[in-house]
Amino acid sequence: MENTRPRGHLLRPNTIANSIRVNLASNLNLNGIGSDATYANRRAALSRRSKSFADFNRRPLFTAAPSSFPANSVLNKPISTINNKKPIINQVPTTRRPLAPRQLTTITTKRKAEPPVSSVSSLKSARVPAKPANVKPTTSAAPPTKTIAKKPAPYDYKARFQLLQEKHQTLKSDHKEISDKYNKLNEDMAKYMEDSEKLKLKEQECHLKQTEIDKLKQELNVNKDSFNQCQSQLHQIQTDFDKQKSVLEECQQKFAEINKTYENLKSITDQLKDENLQLKAELTEKEQNIDQLVNQVFDADNERRRLHNVIQDLKGNIRVFCRVRPQLEDEVGKHLLEISYQDECTIEVSNGATITGGRRAPKQEFSFNHVFGETSTQEQVFLELGQLVQSVLDGYNVCVFAYGQTGSGKTFTMEGGFEQDTIGMIPRTIDLLFKTIEERKILNWQYEVRASFLEIYNEQIYDLLNNDQLPHDIRMTDARGVDVYVTNLQIEIIESSDELKQLLYVAQRNRAVATTVMNERSSRSHAVTKIEVIGTNTTSDETFHASLNLVDLAGSERARDSEMIRLNETKNINKSLANLSNVILALLQKKDHIPYRDSKLTHLLMPSLGGNSKTLMFVNISPLTECYNETLNSLRFAAKVNSCKVANVRKNRIM
Repeated sequence: MENTRPRGHLLRPNTIANSIRVNLASNLNLNGIGSDATYANRRAALSRRSKSFADFNRRPLFTAAPSSFPANSVLNKPISTINNKKPIINQVPTTRRPLAPRQLTTITTKRKAEPPVSSVSSLKSARVPAKPANVKPTTSAAPPTKTIAKKPAPYDYKARFQLLQEKHQTLKSDHKEISDKYNKLNEDMAKYMEDSEKLKLKEQECHLKQTEIDKLKQELNVNKDSFNQCQSQLHQIQTDFDKQKSVLEECQQKFAEINKTYENLKSITDQLKDENLQLKAELTEKEQNIDQLVNQVFDADNERRRLHNVIQDLKGNIRVFCRVRPQLEDEVGKHLLEISYQDECTIEVSNGATITGGRRAPKQEFSFNHVFGETSTQEQVFLELGQLVQSVLDGYNVCVFAYGQTGSGKTFTMEGGFEQDTIGMIPRTIDLLFKTIEERKILNWQYEVRASFLEIYNEQIYDLLNNDQLPHDIRMTDARGVDVYVTNLQIEIIESSDELKQLLYVAQRNRAVATTVMNERSSRSHAVTKIEVIGTNTTSDETFHASLNLVDLAGSERARDSEMIRLNETKNINKSLANLSNVILALLQKKDHIPYRDSKLTHLLMPSLGGNSKTLMFVNISPLTECYNETLNSLRFAAKVNSCKVANVRKNRIM
């Protein structure tokens, strides 16, 4: 029999999913295939075939046909479900209902080309198609041609298999066409959802714009009220203006001149405003550049301090400078020592006397960190000292003391004279400290400077700024014994270098001096100037507490009959200097016990000699032959000090 049922179906826009379902179902039920009863009857009939048929059909030709499509199939879902959910791409039923071997008619149909569905909105609009005016209805398409093949015999399995294969290919092409339509529908649905989201955003923007419009309307109403009020006031002013019109006419000429001046000033003001804005922009840019520059300078300063400290450590934490004073005017005609300089660090000394055999006495050679000759100036000496003083503002303890016999130039080196070229190490150090403090303000460093002055006279401590006779003792600052301090000592907070110099002048006047054979005004005590610096950086929150001790030791000399009145002073001075020599010797031998407490001087200098401090010693010598023995003793003691090696100094800081 021939089957005349057409294979194509026209899709209605409002029933897209149902149309897809009908097409697939109709193709699956082609030639009566798909009925469970028919399938079962056919299976029973085939089972009764001959044995040869059973052997040929060892593998089942047909599988059990499903009673319905899968539950998760899109064809079983209504169109509303598809519209409310995200599109499901390429999810089509995978179970294929087999064709029953009953109807083996070959059907060839022609399908009309269906227009693609562009979007869901076009489908909705196509629910009720509009009838165009003055358009004649087209003639219906010619019915599809059909070719009815002869039914193959039941035993002709090859023809039947070929027929089933052709039907399978037809259904496969129909399935692909339906899948393409379904995928297109999902894409249109995704685009529809995206357009819906954009529409919501536009509605929100419109709502915000409407709110702004309402606010502007309210402001407009308020401005209208103000305008009406101003208009009433203007009316009153106009009335007064009419009354004083005659006065205005008299002043109109002056007003024109003032108005002209006003316009000129206004143009100048506008120009100044523009310049002001430009200057502000430049100022902002320069401030940013300054901040960057400050950060760079801060980093460079940290690196400089680190390298400076490394250099100072390489030079030695205890250094010795030797200085030879020039011959004075009242010493003309006296014999001088034979002094020669091998280099800037080596000095050779000889008294020029002859020994046995007519030979001249050999020269004694000494090496120090630096040697300054008779022609050296105070400025040249301070160039070497200034590098060490810089360490105080980096957070390190520093001690500088002058050693030598009476009249060798210790006080001149430390305190100097009143002229600019003869200013000593202490005033120059004060100027350098405050100059550096002022320069480091740009790096956000803030410093507090404290100063105290004392002297050790006959093994007693006296405050040079306070005349009250209070007891003064040397105490440890903590249990570890790292640093020491003096009790009941007056400490002044210093704001400028001039203020500190004034206190230094007061301390110099209160110091004990006397006339000796070697010097007309000899210092009979050890004077100590202690400057404490507390630095804080507001950027890095770094804080340190460092101290600078500047010591002018009393002159060492031997007592003579004419100096018996100063015998006790000389005895105490030589005792303290001898104890200082013993401490240096103990440090050289690395003994477990260092006799710091044997004298007030060594106890006070304990942090500087063997503790956490960078120490510089000036050994001053006289060029006269009569001072040869004292000169040798001073140089030998200084050489011992120069041989001392202590551990690296730590920075006194708290983060």
